[in-house]
Amino acid sequence: MELEAKLSVLDISSAEPANVSVAHLSEVSPPVHVHVAPGRHELRAAFSDGEEVRVIVEATQGQTVPFSVVRSARETGRASR
Repeated sequence: MELEAKLSVLDISSAEPANVSVAHLSEVSPPVHVHVAPGRHELRAAFSDGEEVRVIVEATQGQTVPFSVVRSARETGRASR
């Protein structure tokens, strides 16, 4: 598809229920498949207990980037690829 060749696609998932915001999306529940401009984007995930995770996602033109939002009580939250 021509659109996907010019943009990047983020495939965002989460093992736990969370509301995710990135680029033009605000507080959606994964799994979510979103087109974004190539470049760096801040992804925010809010969990029901109030914990919030913020990570930078690198989106590459023409590529689908899978991300799984994870957290740990012992570490800072992060997204893993």
